[in-house]
Amino acid sequence: TSSTTLVVLLLVGTLLSVCGALLLDSPYCWDLATYLRQAQLAMGEGVRDYSRLRGATGPVAYPALHILAYALLLPALLPPDSHDPYHPALRLGFAHFVFAVLLVLTVLVLTTLYRRSSKVPFWIVLLFLSSRRVLNIYVLGFFNDAIAMPLLYFAIFLFVHRRWSWGCFVFSLAVGVKMSVLLFAPGLLLLLVLTGDLRSVLKNLTICGATQLLIGLPFLLENPWAYVRLSFNFGRRFMHSQTINYRFLSEDLFHSPLFAAFLLLVHLALLFFFLRRHWQPYWNQIFLANGPQVCICDDQIFTILFISNLIGVTMARSLHYQFFVWYFHQLPYLLWRTDMKNWQRIGVFALLTWAWEVHPSSVLSSLCLHLGHLLLLFGLYRNTSLLSLTNASESASTLGSTSCASSFALPPLSKSSALID
Repeated sequence: TSSTTLVVLLLVGTLLSVCGALLLDSPYCWDLATYLRQAQLAMGEGVRDYSRLRGATGPVAYPALHILAYALLLPALLPPDSHDPYHPALRLGFAHFVFAVLLVLTVLVLTTLYRRSSKVPFWIVLLFLSSRRVLNIYVLGFFNDAIAMPLLYFAIFLFVHRRWSWGCFVFSLAVGVKMSVLLFAPGLLLLLVLTGDLRSVLKNLTICGATQLLIGLPFLLENPWAYVRLSFNFGRRFMHSQTINYRFLSEDLFHSPLFAAFLLLVHLALLFFFLRRHWQPYWNQIFLANGPQVCICDDQIFTILFISNLIGVTMARSLHYQFFVWYFHQLPYLLWRTDMKNWQRIGVFALLTWAWEVHPSSVLSSLCLHLGHLLLLFGLYRNTSLLSLTNASESASTLGSTSCASSFALPPLSKSSALID
């Protein structure tokens, strides 16, 4: 519609203008130089032992697709008279352009997803413009989060078109850039189980696993333990001085293994309680993967995946500023899926955004961040109408209705293939 087009044009135009303004102040980025050096070692000098891929800020800490992504940038960024990624004449202008394009692509995919929702107003995509922090992360920070998240959202785009196998492939590519995308994995597993039989679930999980093996194969053949340990380091220690969410804890407690175990238990408990409250009638389907298939609509896909990620972010051992993009663009959707009033939704959104904007983080900003997370989780949990699933056998006659028909926008599929890719 004309109003939708106007909103998208306004959004993209404003993003481009803000990106241009940010580029006027373009500081040198040591993280980018480190990523480029690691890529240079792996792809240019043939180092396949992951433990030897290091830069000025430390060893590589991400899967191999992260290396490949920055290796593709490397030739265009190096100055003509040098092969040193730490050279002060590094061509940052092209990097800014690439990451600005990634930001615009992210927003375009997200506006497409939001437009498919029948549960939230489309105008809330304008809230994407409210955070300078997010714009900085994309355009000035050059973090790999800005590469992983567009892939993740494109995977969700494929999921809402019922391309489960292709979606799992792209989802695994996103994981291959940064393992934080795994926070969506519990929700994805639930969707696969609800919409397919055991065979299709195993097929799609195999696609995810095989993609990871192919991504890391050159490094797995050289030193498999180093690759797995560094790429998927679940025990990674973070600096207390840089944490966003736990500045109110002592450093000893922050680094305590017992505290990490406690957060993991609460994470699993929250997933369980949401599962039990909203999908109680489908225990057999969820645990046995052999019950009647369920008709999943677009909003249910968004809600399941976004809540899975929100729980993971809430229970993260440490959050750094670049991690804001893990869920910032999902916050408007989740807030409008609660039963809050609009002023309450805006208030929680403003609280969370402010907590991420404070630099350096403080005890107050950390407490506000947790308060915003808890209010949002509570609002989602108590909304009993959040998800209502329908057995596929019961909904065959209603696939043409608005609630389910909106999910099938690609070329026509049979009813069976619409549920199982």
